[in-house]
Amino acid sequence: MGYNCGLIQPNGSCFTPDTPINHASVVMNFYYQLVGRPISACYFGYVNDYASCQYLYKA
Repeated sequence: MGYNCGLIQPNGSCFTPDTPINHASVVMNFYYQLVGRPISACYFGYVNDYASCQYLYKA
């Protein structure tokens, strides 16, 4: 499983807004989509991303 970090790099389609929470949201959403959208993909360690996979910004 790979991820192209170019999306969140300067000039990438998901770079703006340039904030850590936006970039994390893009990566979490990518992962969620990649693994088929199971509810288990909403949990990253002890972090429940926005309670129910409601991502702030979509790639």
